[in-house]
Amino acid sequence: MIKLTYNLFNDCCLDKILFLKEVDIVKNKNVLNKDVIGKNIKMLLLDSSYTFEGLADILNLASSRVIYDWINGIKTPSLDRLVKLSMLFKVTLEDILFGKDVF
Repeated sequence: MIKLTYNLFNDCCLDKILFLKEVDIVKNKNVLNKDVIGKNIKMLLLDSSYTFEGLADILNLASSRVIYDWINGIKTPSLDRLVKLSMLFKVTLEDILFGKDVF
C-alpha cells in the first residue's frame, strides 16, 4: 500500500502523479483482454495432454463449448476457474491473463 502525505504545495502535483500512474498501467497493457486470455488458454491446452472435453469435465463445465468461447475471446473464465487452470497447467495466473514473461 502506498502512503501519501498531504502537502498544500504539492497538492496540484498529486493529481498528475495519480493520472500518470493510471496512464502507465494502460501503456503497459496490464488490463484484461479476452482475446489475449483466450489465446493463452488455447496455447496451454494445445501444449498439454488435455482435450477440450476432458478439461470441461475437470472444471465441471456443462460442455466443452464454454472452452471454445474462452479461446475465441467471447467469454472469460471465472476467477475460480482461472485458478484451477493455472494449477492444471502449472503456470501463474499472470501467464494466463497476460502471457508468459510479462512481469
